[in-house]
Amino acid sequence: MIRLHDLIDTPKQIYLVTDYIKGTSLLTYSKAQTNRVMRLSVARRIFKQVAEAVFYLHSINIIHRDIKLDNILVENRNKAVKLIDFDFSVILGENQ
Repeated sequence: MIRLHDLIDTPKQIYLVTDYIKGTSLLTYSKAQTNRVMRLSVARRIFKQVAEAVFYLHSINIIHRDIKLDNILVENRNKAVKLIDFDFSVILGENQ
């Protein structure tokens, strides 16, 4: 999980200060694989982590609305997956 450390609200923009993730997007990661083919075990692990992230967001009434390879980071150290870029996300009310 990426932690939010600070939020800076200016008249024109909102800045979110989060953890730094040393890694690459899933798009770049997948292109770097030999013949652009990812091992099934790796693909399953990545898919599972993305599905768990979406499940968690939905459990707290957040809809991401922009899930794509560019918005999924793969950490260099442990290959953990992080979902980023919540520009288009929405928070649903309890009855929605």
